[in-house]
Amino acid sequence: MPTYTLVITGAKDGHQHTTLTTFGDDATAVGDVKHVLTADHTSVAVGRGAADSVEFLGVWDWCEGEPRWTPDE
Repeated sequence: MPTYTLVITGAKDGHQHTTLTTFGDDATAVGDVKHVLTADHTSVAVGRGAADSVEFLGVWDWCEGEPRWTPDE
């Protein structure tokens, strides 16, 4: 299974942490990561790969009480 890099940003102080995980494919990664969003974790960037080979797919942001996906272009 492919490795994905998640960059999670907190709302209170803008802290970020990065974690690696695996998903079967890009669609599953993007769909499942949406559920990480909370009032405390308001942004999650999703990237395929790790370290120097990360290709960011986009970011989920918590906007007006709902998740919003913005693809990386």
